[in-house]
Amino acid sequence: MENWMQSSKIDAVVANNDEMAIGAIMALESEGKLKDTVVAGIDATPAALDMMKEGKLKVTVFQDAAGQGKSEY
Repeated sequence: MENWMQSSKIDAVVANNDEMAIGAIMALESEGKLKDTVVAGIDATPAALDMMKEGKLKVTVFQDAAGQGKSEY
C-alpha cells in the first residue's frame, strides 16, 4: 500500500480479507489519505466491524464458510 501511494492516487481498495483492509487503512491514515479513499474487506471480523463503526472501513462482507461448504444433494 505504501508503495502504491507513492506512485499513484488511490481512490479505493478492495482487499482479499479484513486484515489486508486494516493494513491498508493504517497505511492510508499514516499519510493522511484515508478520508479520500474507500476501503472494503471480506470476512466481517470483529476488528473490521469496529473499524466500520469508527468510519474507517466502508464495507466488509461476511463469508459463511460452513454455509458455502454445505451440500444440498
